[in-house]
Amino acid sequence: MALSFDGWLIGIIVVSQVSFMTLFGIWVIMKSRKLKAKLLTYMGFVIILLGLSYFGVCTDFFTVLLTGHNMDKALFVVLGYVWAGGAMYFSLVIYCELRMPEKKKNILPIYFFLAFIYTIYVIVDPINSFVIRYPGEPGEVLMQATFNWNSPIIIIGIIGIAIFIFFCCFGYLYEALQSTGIIRKKFFYLFLGYSLWIAGATLEAFLFVFVGILIVFFRINGLFMAIFFYFGIREEPEKKEKIKPKKEIKVKGELFRITKRPDQITEEEVSISKEKKICLVCKGKVLGHNVFICPECETFYCENCSEALSNLENACWVCNAPFDESKPVKPFKREEEEIEEIEISEKPQKKP
Repeated sequence: MALSFDGWLIGIIVVSQVSFMTLFGIWVIMKSRKLKAKLLTYMGFVIILLGLSYFGVCTDFFTVLLTGHNMDKALFVVLGYVWAGGAMYFSLVIYCELRMPEKKKNILPIYFFLAFIYTIYVIVDPINSFVIRYPGEPGEVLMQATFNWNSPIIIIGIIGIAIFIFFCCFGYLYEALQSTGIIRKKFFYLFLGYSLWIAGATLEAFLFVFVGILIVFFRINGLFMAIFFYFGIREEPEKKEKIKPKKEIKVKGELFRITKRPDQITEEEVSISKEKKICLVCKGKVLGHNVFICPECETFYCENCSEALSNLENACWVCNAPFDESKPVKPFKREEEEIEEIEISEKPQKKP
């Protein structure tokens, strides 16, 4: 039987979605390699894996066109659902790297275990793990699948999705509401991308809610969420106006030396550091994971400057919070204080 109009429409959209997200994800990874931005690499993997999550439907579409029949049920499930665990795991890696790197050693192994068990279930027992909606007439429409509520995989799926929603949806929304400027915008991009993903994927994985053309409006969101993901993680392009580094700081390649801390840090300098994601010390662009954000005042420092300051005074230039709590803080003294101390020490002592 010939493929229906809905089947053609869904098939064309899914093929476009898989192609776009795969190629876009590869481009993001190539760009991340050039910028040496680790988080952008992870996001490229997320985009590719999400695109491949529609590979089962895409393969079923071409199978119907070539043979007039739908593809094998087990293969349909494996090709479509085996990628979700990896996409969610890399998404959680990104969140931990951004907001709580000190806790990633506790959270990521648990989620990796859940993703691994889920993937094994999909590969080993796809027929019993999912309920497959097969067309009444072979080749009339494309197949769909949802979790089997009588299979153990449903428990893993619910726990995994709940953790994912807590961090990658509510977590990014909370961070966006707590931030300002560019940082707020980026967290909103991530929140929108993950919300689009979880809304469509969760409904499709648990319920047969997509009837006919309605499925188009949910599956086409992959094109938008990939773009939201990219804009949420990418490095902001530098604008034409550049801030000249202070005379007290000498920068040459990756080697630098902080000769003297300025006597005063203005509010404008702090604001620019936060808004444009530039290092408060060397005024250089902060790249990907090479960033230290002060936990107290959220001022940006590049990795090199934060390490140098940690070895010198070990204190944030804005709020004096320590860079490394295991090291002592050396309080900064202004020039006036130093001069006064020198004058006092140089006064001749009175002879008895």
